[in-house]
Amino acid sequence: STSQLRRQEAVAAQGYMIAESLNRCGIPVRVSSYCSLSGYTILTRYRDYNEVDKNDNIFNYFTTGCNRDGLAIRAICREMEDAPCEHRMLILLSDAKPNDVIQMNHSGSFVEYAADNGIQNTAMEIRSLTYKGINVMCVFTGNDDDLPAAHTVYGRNFARIRSLDQFADTVGTLIQNQIRSL
Repeated sequence: STSQLRRQEAVAAQGYMIAESLNRCGIPVRVSSYCSLSGYTILTRYRDYNEVDKNDNIFNYFTTGCNRDGLAIRAICREMEDAPCEHRMLILLSDAKPNDVIQMNHSGSFVEYAADNGIQNTAMEIRSLTYKGINVMCVFTGNDDDLPAAHTVYGRNFARIRSLDQFADTVGTLIQNQIRSL
């Protein structure tokens, strides 16, 4: 979302390092981003599993709009169901503040997609991925005030970083831990 505007170069650089490292380890990787703009949730794929020579596309990362996390995560889940991998893992960079200007339908009435409504919707979609055998981990960039939201959405499956310089190292640690648990 636009909250990453001043950090988009750092996000792209760290994302590139992660994808390149996974390539070199022989681990298939897909790199995508999402945002909500003018009532649409837009998924952008920078590289797919078999596109090992396309990591440079990650430098095209550009942030804009809002973030309807639940809908984007549902779409990413559908794409991951067809992944050519035995074990599937989704790693998200998030401040745990889902927010969209378009309201959502909740039990027959329209409510804001922000605060508790957005958090609960995102948490529901994360649980859906977990039930489908997709391991979800979050690299959390939010403030102290946002920690309860991160716990609600991701449970224990998040690691907090204070600086984006820690993003690639943190993802490396999360992946190592996940591999050890297999």
